[in-house]
Amino acid sequence: KTSRVSADEIGIRKALLKYPKVASACELILDHRRTKKLIEFLDVGALDVDGRLRSSYGFAPETGRLSSSKNPKGLGRNAQNIHREVRDIFVPDDGCIFLELDASQAEDRIVKVLAYAVAPRQELLDRARAMPWENDEHLRAASAIFRIPQDKVTKDQRYIGKRSRHASNYQLGAKGLSEELSKDGYTYTIEECADFIAAVIDRDTPEVREYQKATRIEVLKRKSLVNDWGRVLSFEYDRMDDDTFRRAYAFIPQSSVPSIVNQYGTIPLYQKIRKEGWHAAINANGHDSLLISVRREDAWKVYDFTRRSMERPRHYTVQRIQLTIPVVAKIGLRWSFEGGVEFKRPPSQEKFEDAVSKLS
Repeated sequence: KTSRVSADEIGIRKALLKYPKVASACELILDHRRTKKLIEFLDVGALDVDGRLRSSYGFAPETGRLSSSKNPKGLGRNAQNIHREVRDIFVPDDGCIFLELDASQAEDRIVKVLAYAVAPRQELLDRARAMPWENDEHLRAASAIFRIPQDKVTKDQRYIGKRSRHASNYQLGAKGLSEELSKDGYTYTIEECADFIAAVIDRDTPEVREYQKATRIEVLKRKSLVNDWGRVLSFEYDRMDDDTFRRAYAFIPQSSVPSIVNQYGTIPLYQKIRKEGWHAAINANGHDSLLISVRREDAWKVYDFTRRSMERPRHYTVQRIQLTIPVVAKIGLRWSFEGGVEFKRPPSQEKFEDAVSKLS
């Protein structure tokens, strides 16, 4: 975007595709940068004297999402962007295990309900309401992109499906998707990314285009949007361009999900912990998830209470179409959850406690 020569990650990945003779040099540069970035996550200078990493949280004015940053002492860091490759260094509080509760594919479910409201197709609503063990939208996207059965989709392909679904829902565009994938270590041309988006939209969810059209009309007519919690986003003084409309497409999902996590998750759980004297603490907020340290004997109570609290029906459209976003859970002894257990289907107390007792 400037007249200066750029050697940022996206520029290097473009060179990798365009100039095969320097591909090995580009790969070395990218590997070095990736390693350097991972090292930054391991900086002991960010820790407090007791070895803990503490963060501050604030509200993003537009969506109400919690944003994370250094703590008031100037130590700590953003706890919401810790790279998954280094999460195994994070352990729960003494005598505890980690419990993570995650609103399953929450934003995409809301987009499908909004799309169904303007272009009714029963399958779309059924997919929005499907249980996590019944349907995986990222697998569906990857299957559409690579034209393979869902049971043949690899982990990397599923991730590309996930990013392509996100780009399609919010009209990020092929260039934007290419750059986002580059940041995650995947090198695809703008043309390839355009094909990814077309596959997800045209072969899987064409109704999303109707949702985007209806959103543009709403913004042009009313100069504002209101989510199901009453949060208002005003566009009164905004230029009516593609960037503004992309913010509009994302507003309802990206403002509604954190409200569920905060209002139905964080606050009730915090109050319940204090009232009941449970040995538990909320360690991190991940926009659509909560990471909790909890003693084994209290793990079931924390899980059952929080899941039931978060799984409440909401109405996201003027037609009052109801949606309850299911919550999935993981337990483990490290934040990576390697060697842990994932529960896509709510387990019985006996099954849950048996899994907790076997963590070692």
